Amino acid sequence: NLISRFYKKKINENKLINYLYNKKKSKTIDEIVISMGGKFKIKDWGMQNWTELLTLINSHKKNTKFLLIGGGENDKNRCVEMKKKFKKQCKLFINMPINKLIKRIQNCKLYIGHDTANMHLAASLGIKTISIFSSREHRGIWFPIGNNNINFYKKISCSNCKLTNFCPINQKCIMSFLPKKIFYRIKEFI
Repeated sequence: NLISRFYKKKINENKLINYLYNKKKSKTIDEIVISMGGKFKIKDWGMQNWTELLTLINSHKKNTKFLLIGGGENDKNRCVEMKKKFKKQCKLFINMPINKLIKRIQNCKLYIGHDTANMHLAASLGIKTISIFSSREHRGIWFPIGNNNINFYKKISCSNCKLTNFCPINQKCIMSFLPKKIFYRIKEFI
């Protein structure tokens, strides 16, 4: 049911679960999956933060390859903008059917992104998952399954606000995560 909420095409979830569990992982590729999009504006960490994080990663390990994924028009625009900044290092993989997305990301080294269906997919594939959450829901309610994840979540006085597009305190929860803090936690994996 979770997957069908995020993907437009009808998906047989039992078939997908069997596929995920029976899939043999081949050699991990040195590529980082980045998902900057999301359904609600309130969950958006912002292009400036994403640009700074990718710059930090690139400074730490030159010529890191980034696979930019997403599903909506806003995702596409962000990914195209990011590709302009990291021309040779970024590949776009936008609006792909789920079977092609699985095939493409299943052996990637790391996933970094917002709370999206792509985050849950990466975690279910066993990819090390770094997730940046807003506090619009209670802590942990949408955390990805498994122990292979690092979840950034800040509990503040207005946590569980359920807001979607406008925050009167400028997204204090998600914006409290500085790119350097995120980078500090992920650099051991790259």
